[in-house]
Amino acid sequence: MEIKLISTDKPTTVAIIGRVDTVTAPDFQKQMEEIFARHSQDMLLDCAELSFLSSAGLRAFFMLARKAKASQAVIKLKSVAPNVREVLKISGFDSFFTIVD
Repeated sequence: MEIKLISTDKPTTVAIIGRVDTVTAPDFQKQMEEIFARHSQDMLLDCAELSFLSSAGLRAFFMLARKAKASQAVIKLKSVAPNVREVLKISGFDSFFTIVD
């Protein structure tokens, strides 16, 4: 898993590359919290290269959504692959984020 900070303009744009699973979720959560603390709290997460999202990954996404809600920030997911979109939908997480193409 890799996180690339694309832009620090509002919204902060971040690309998520690879898998967010049991192994990578803690690092994902830590890196995203650091980005959230340092830059605009409104975020656009480019998920074009996010290939897999496990339940541990969902938890990390949920923690980010919770921080955003507490700060009245908006997080949008862009270019979500069908398999990841299905995981978000089945788990109800599509209600926490705005998903754009």
